[in-house]
Amino acid sequence: MNKIKPGQELTYSITVREAMCKDVITVTPKIKIKTLRKILKEKKISGAPVIKRQKLVGIISLEDLLKCLLEGKMDAKVEERMTRNVAFCYPDDTLIKVIQVFEKKGYGRLPVIERESGKVVGLITKGDVVLCLFKKLEELYEKVEENHQDERGTLFSDIPSDFNFKMEKEVKKLDFSTAGSVSNLFRDALIKIGIPLEYVRRSSICSYEAEMNMVIYSEGGKMLLDLNKDRILIKAIDRGPGISDLKKALTPGYSTAPDWIRELGFGAGMGLPNIKKNADRFKIRSKVNEFTKLFIEVKVR
Repeated sequence: MNKIKPGQELTYSITVREAMCKDVITVTPKIKIKTLRKILKEKKISGAPVIKRQKLVGIISLEDLLKCLLEGKMDAKVEERMTRNVAFCYPDDTLIKVIQVFEKKGYGRLPVIERESGKVVGLITKGDVVLCLFKKLEELYEKVEENHQDERGTLFSDIPSDFNFKMEKEVKKLDFSTAGSVSNLFRDALIKIGIPLEYVRRSSICSYEAEMNMVIYSEGGKMLLDLNKDRILIKAIDRGPGISDLKKALTPGYSTAPDWIRELGFGAGMGLPNIKKNADRFKIRSKVNEFTKLFIEVKVR
């Protein structure tokens, strides 16, 4: 099995708030493209969100400006050339969602808006994601070095053979404001207990994908973490509606997510395949109109 790199695992736990640029340059719909050209040049940026009454109404890019330049339409207004159906993200979204949108849509930037007010509070680019991951990796390795000889807390190697730890949490349907929080709780518990990081990474990816599938497709349910000396067991049990074709559901890229879910950057059809890839043992049971149960095991060697 391929090892999971720390950077990959971090994309499931770092939020957009930690990576985004808060000092975002915005423009209004009525300014002319020739004015936009001066703003982009002066601020050294390649695009900007378009704001009307503090609400996001579009996005304009350097590519749009160049088209106007070639067409001789520099007196056109931004609202005439901007993209109106704008993808965006929230400050509490995880980086994995943003990366999925970048890959799926081919975008280089996303506006960040507050969930409650809809106000633009930042902008995140591919460069912001990469820079944030590098900084977090540096912090991670510095911490590992500092604590290499520090026997803090309970060391996993000292845990008795009959050790058992359990945690159970509820997951709500379509609750994107807290989506991923259960997986983060599981991850933090494994780290505090002293589970080696490689097994924490693999189990974190499995639990995140299971949780997001439950948020998007199910009527809600519960997730359970069951840890002993030899293995990490994660159970995800929902309250329906079940999966009609398990074979298709396990096919990479297959998804039944509605368009609005895809617009949010979810529903790429990689959840179950990612779980299967990172688990040592994986079972799925589903009954149409009743439930789906996932049993995910990562062995601790």
